[in-house]
Amino acid sequence: MLKLVIIENQANDSDKNGKIIHPIAIHYLEHRDIQDFKAFITSSYYYPESKSLGSNALALVMSINLKRGYHFGKKEWYESAKQPIITIRARNLISSKVISSSFKKITPDDNACYMVSIFLTVQLLPNTISVELLGDNGDNSVSIPFSIPPSTNYHDVVVCISPIFVAENWQTFLFAMHIYKKFGAFVNLYYISAVDSFYELIKIYEEAGYLTIQPWVSIKLVGVDQNELDPYHQIEFRNQAAAQTDCILKYKETAKFVTCLDLDDILIPKFAPTYLEEFQTLLKKISENSYLTYDKRNYRAHTVNKFNKFSLSKMLESIEIGDVFESGKIVTDPKLMNFTWIHWTLNKNIKRVEVKNNWITHLKNVTWFFGIRYIK
Repeated sequence: MLKLVIIENQANDSDKNGKIIHPIAIHYLEHRDIQDFKAFITSSYYYPESKSLGSNALALVMSINLKRGYHFGKKEWYESAKQPIITIRARNLISSKVISSSFKKITPDDNACYMVSIFLTVQLLPNTISVELLGDNGDNSVSIPFSIPPSTNYHDVVVCISPIFVAENWQTFLFAMHIYKKFGAFVNLYYISAVDSFYELIKIYEEAGYLTIQPWVSIKLVGVDQNELDPYHQIEFRNQAAAQTDCILKYKETAKFVTCLDLDDILIPKFAPTYLEEFQTLLKKISENSYLTYDKRNYRAHTVNKFNKFSLSKMLESIEIGDVFESGKIVTDPKLMNFTWIHWTLNKNIKRVEVKNNWITHLKNVTWFFGIRYIK
């Protein structure tokens, strides 16, 4: 049996407005020849009604250590933790319900990272007021704070920007925001950190209605020796797959399409005047249970480092096409998809369709112009 050790609200983070985020870290202890099982909940959404998940559905996204690990202090390997069944208890004002569920991996099995992101969904009670994660025999539990995704404020297209950190390239941000706005998209930007001036800039665009800033937490397991597990360095790309999955879940009921991009990815519709029309046109030609991927093509661009000298049109004119293509990014109806990896979903029940003759402009190299010379 597993013993549940609760580390609650120890990994709190906050944005610059002081809004507190309360992720949950859970520590399962097993017998000594197998590594301890650890989990960190990044997303928990409750849907009173959902066209894809059903009524009274809970969606959870967690990062857990499912890979064979190495203890740097003891200089020895641990076998991977046993894949657990997740047990949840829901309560409303009248009754309670206990549900057990397996989960789906978001990241591929060949991923070398120690921490693996997973997704699960279960049906709770009508008017659920509390949710708990149960340990062995149900005698130990931790409360799971959850939110109800927006059911109004609809968007045709939402661009989910993967977590930014130590961000400073305001030129790329401005370029991207105005392209997204022009072609009919709203932006959900996941935020870890940025220089002060960059943060002040994105706040202006949030207040103007271009985007929403969503703080994204770094995984911290308080009380766990970093020689055994340093989750910040042992999870893939700042938990980007979990952030993209979070965005799909957040806009599942209110967006017609969601696309998951990096800040330096610029998608320009080629087959129609707006994102919505292009996505609808492409998907109309294929089976209903499908999603799109656009490959990324690397480009170079030149711009200035002085705000009063910056020009979107001149930056656009400076772009130079490259020959290197990279793995693409998804476009999906969020009602069809519950989770995704960085480049595509691992759900084999949804057909992946690669878009031909259009691709994402990946601003791989942006050169800033200082007076008489360029500095990369």
